[in-house]
Amino acid sequence: MKVYVVEKGVYSDRHIVGVTESQEEAKEIVRVVAGARNPYYVRDDITITEYDTKAFASGRFKFLVIFCDDEVTVECLSINQGIIEDDYTETSYIPELDEYVVFARDKEQAVKIARDMEAQRKAEEAGVAL
Repeated sequence: MKVYVVEKGVYSDRHIVGVTESQEEAKEIVRVVAGARNPYYVRDDITITEYDTKAFASGRFKFLVIFCDDEVTVECLSINQGIIEDDYTETSYIPELDEYVVFARDKEQAVKIARDMEAQRKAEEAGVAL
């Protein structure tokens, strides 16, 4: 099932103004919140994001993990991009970008899974079996 989240504001003022199962209802919420008579009126500070509730029901989210020197960057793709996935278990390494895509319940678990994948990859490159 899909849900549509309508948000208004920017940065620390950003907040949810409505959640609905219908894209048409979400557009109506935008129209009402924007105070516009034209249903196609667009404001930059009001957005509609589509989410697949399967990600939330499974308790697993898609994360992008990047290791650069001593820093770790983690981004939750399931939430930030409203990504819809059928398989919430497949992890991958993207060698061209040196990034890991993992499915985890939170950021900490995502980093742990990615670190384990990185250790396995480096061991295989060095010819050492783990």
